[in-house]
This record gives sequence, structure tokens and C-alpha cells, in this order.
Amino acid sequence: MPDIPLERSGRIQTCRTRKLLEAWLARYPEEHRAELKTRLGQENGRSAAFFEIYLHELLTRLGYDLVAVHPIAPGSDKRPEFLFRDRDGQELYLEATEVKGPEEDSKAAERERELHEAIERADIEDWHVSSIDWMEAPDKGLSSKRCKQIAKALKKWADSQPQGEPKAPVFLSLDQLLGNSTFQHPGWDLEFQLSQKSTISGIGKGYWLGAQGSICNALKRKARRYGELDRPYVIAINVLTERHAGLNEVVEALHQLKYSRVSAVLYVASLYPYSIADQDLVLLHNPAANKSTPGPLKELRSWTAERGLSSGKHPREILGLYSGWPGDKLV
Repeated sequence: MPDIPLERSGRIQTCRTRKLLEAWLARYPEEHRAELKTRLGQENGRSAAFFEIYLHELLTRLGYDLVAVHPIAPGSDKRPEFLFRDRDGQELYLEATEVKGPEEDSKAAERERELHEAIERADIEDWHVSSIDWMEAPDKGLSSKRCKQIAKALKKWADSQPQGEPKAPVFLSLDQLLGNSTFQHPGWDLEFQLSQKSTISGIGKGYWLGAQGSICNALKRKARRYGELDRPYVIAINVLTERHAGLNEVVEALHQLKYSRVSAVLYVASLYPYSIADQDLVLLHNPAANKSTPGPLKELRSWTAERGLSSGKHPREILGLYSGWPGDKLV
């Protein structure tokens, strides 16, 4: 049986968790098993690898057949996590992502710090930079020179805006601000959301760095990652912030983005190996989707714009677990 890098302990809860994950890994496609096992042993990649093995187990138990791990997406050099097929032969792409607030993501916090400071020093009037979305970014931050260049371009844009009626938030990409020929930024893809200060109550310095902003950013990154896809596309999101957003915030994020290529969002909060039996999933159907979600994922608890929240199967029922697992089952 494959060995899962979960801390060794004589506690029955740890033994049960380890045994379960070993069984799940043994059912994962053999050609991808070693890579997943390696990531399970890395501190930075462990939670993401666990989420992927969880999703694989859940969907296969629901009745989907796995067509491919990291399938080729037409028109893109990037690959989603999975391609599944339901009993009727309909297929869907499934992408997994995590949400961590910047206070819990030291790399993100360090990467953003100098750029935030440069924008504050630019003293942009009338407009507030309410979020910075790092669509693609290396771990290493931008140089001081580049940060100043971006801040100067943001101020120039804000100063050029006509006075008058309050405007809705504006999204600007790095290329829109600086142009491809002005700023060479291999590996970087940033987007800035700017809001007029007159439309925001109680605004001060700082940025939109709460859980909702992180969810919006995560969904936006995944929605834009592959362009238009030839099959339904579901984004599974595990919210791991201490102050994680509730369903209302996720619904608001889905409404705000309005990406028709996303069929649904599969939402869970605080899913860890020891909380598998406790955490419920909700499938949020995108009201703007051009392709609906096929197959038995719809057996889970779900949300639609028309009906709101509907009841459904709890994941522990599908996974063959009981309430309170990995503790003892109450009789």
C-alpha cells in the first residue's frame, strides 16, 4: 500500500486517516501517483494535493469515470486537473484551487508588500486601488523600479479620468496600464481593481484583502486560465482562511464575475484530512453559464439563482464515512 506522508502517531484517529488516504492514493491513476505522493510530502503543496485526491475519490464514487488527469484543453497550453465522464457519456473539466488570505500566505504577502507601499506613496486622488489580482506571478516580488513604474502609471490613469457622476469599479490589466513594449514582465499577469473613493463608505488606506476578495481573485484566475472550453467546466474551491467566507460571499463573487465558460463552483471550507466527514460541499450553478453541469454532482447540496439553496447528499455518505470520523462511531 502506498505510504502517505502524514505524521506517524499511535492515535487511532491518525491511523484511520492515514489508512483512508493510502486507499485513496492506491485508486489514483498509477502513472500520476508518484507525483501526487511527492506533493503530499511537501509542506507547501500538501493541502492542494490532498484536495485533488479527495475530489478524484468523490467523483469516482459518485459514478463518474476518470478520462484523464491533466487533460489537454483545446486552444491552451495549460491543463486542468481532471476530465471526467458521467454515465450518459457527457464530460466535464474539473479544476481545483485553494483560497488563503494574504495573512496566511507569506509568499503572497511579501510579493505584494513593496507594490502596495509604492502605490500608497503615489498619493492617488479620487480613486482607491481596492484589489490587486496576481493572475500569474513568480514567487519573487517585483523590483522597486517596476513597483514605482506601476504606481506612477496608476496615478496617471486616475488623474486622466473626467470628473462627474460616480463610476463603477474599473479593472485594468498590467498591459493596459503600461503596454507590452513599455514594460517587460515575463511570467507576470496582474489586474488592478480601482473604485472611486466617493462610492465607498469608510475608505482609508489599504486593500481589499479579505476572504471574499481572495475568492473573487481565485475564481477569476481559474475562469480565465483556459479561455473558451469545449466542455462544461467546474471549479472546486477549498477556502482555508481563518475568517472564511460563507455561501453568500461566494454567490456574490459568482454574480460579480459573470464568466459564461464556468458551469459551476464546487465550494467547501476548511477541508483537511481530519475534517473529511464533517465538511459539506455545495455545488453553486453559475447563472451566466453557457454549459450546464452534467451528471451526479447535482446529487450534492446545491444552489441556483432561481431556487436558492437545496438539500442533497453529504460527502461522508458518498465516501462511506460517518459523522465524527475519524473518531469512534457513536452507537
